[in-house]
Amino acid sequence: MALLLLSSVKESFKSPRTAIFYATVTGLFYAAWMLTAFYMAWFFAFFCVFFALFAILCSSRHEKYRAWLWMRHEGLQPLLAFAGTFGISIIPFLHVYLATARNTGMHPYAEADRYLPSLLGIANVSFSNVFYGKWLIALSTSLGPRISNEAEQLMGMPLLLLICAAFGAFISFKANTVWRALVLATLISWLATTRLHGHPIWPFFYHYFPAAAAVRVISRYELFLAAPVTLLAIKGLQTLFAIMPRRYYAWGLIIPLCGLMTGEEINAATPLGLLTAEEDARLAAIPAPPAECSSFFTLHARKGPLLAPGFDQQYSHNVDGMFIAEIKHIPTLNGMDSFYPPQWDLAGYDSPTYLERVSAYIKLHHLQRVCALDLQTSRWMIAPSLAAPSAPRVP
Repeated sequence: MALLLLSSVKESFKSPRTAIFYATVTGLFYAAWMLTAFYMAWFFAFFCVFFALFAILCSSRHEKYRAWLWMRHEGLQPLLAFAGTFGISIIPFLHVYLATARNTGMHPYAEADRYLPSLLGIANVSFSNVFYGKWLIALSTSLGPRISNEAEQLMGMPLLLLICAAFGAFISFKANTVWRALVLATLISWLATTRLHGHPIWPFFYHYFPAAAAVRVISRYELFLAAPVTLLAIKGLQTLFAIMPRRYYAWGLIIPLCGLMTGEEINAATPLGLLTAEEDARLAAIPAPPAECSSFFTLHARKGPLLAPGFDQQYSHNVDGMFIAEIKHIPTLNGMDSFYPPQWDLAGYDSPTYLERVSAYIKLHHLQRVCALDLQTSRWMIAPSLAAPSAPRVP
């Protein structure tokens, strides 16, 4: 996104048509980004507001005047092309999310507050990190929740990367307005998402920044900051290389340092893994839904819990349900999202009340010809009534 924007600005001085082309592609790209990865697209806009603010504050009077002239002349057509293209391309995103936003009111502040990182969160790379895991465990023992092993708080960056970025920020601050704005935007926008001595300032942004209430896990902003932090770290490494009196000294320092920075990214935790061949076979074993079925819900769950019990009860059958719905082209009552439809309560696939809750949801929405899919046997069952577990019959 940044490269497209930069290309459009550069071309506006040389070739207006090329600049308009880049601006059009940028509008399409950003709308697609919003639809497919909303968090990172929103974080980009959040970061750019800080960047633009500090660019204005750090620029000279001449630079401000030149930027104003650019917006009135060279940049006017690309800006209009971007705005027009984005305005049209964002319609699918609004179609998907506006109804949900109206129905749910988006996330309450308490949800966002739960995921605000502490100041030390920037270095929390998880207790299973090969380099820093033991140190983080020790810090957690002494500092408590400020160093948390909760999954959504494990968004930090390794120490050497941060040190190189800090050195790069010090060097960059003397370079030019763009680099100064980058440094300040990275630091201040990160502080805006943290707890400063236990006191968050996020409520201001939650209430006044557009669509902030749609972002629940604020700690993920540290994932976005990996991009500007890495840029600053590269700037620091470039400066180290340049100031070395001999090239072999430089290579002798930079190569091991880059090796260590790569090593400190290693995490020993085993991620959830699904084997493509097994998943393809499991999907192939599910026959096409009966013609009598207009929608379905899942029964049971795949064999063997893949997650911790609480998560498995919430995710397993619901995620499988919506994936199968996509593959088999039939709507499902199940699903998983940050926002749940009103009166939807279909977690807990092995709960004694699961079928009762399914039945209540079907009646609430006056659904007809709802079938069940047993995720353990891969068999469809026509379910005209869910008054008792014996109601479904195998077609």
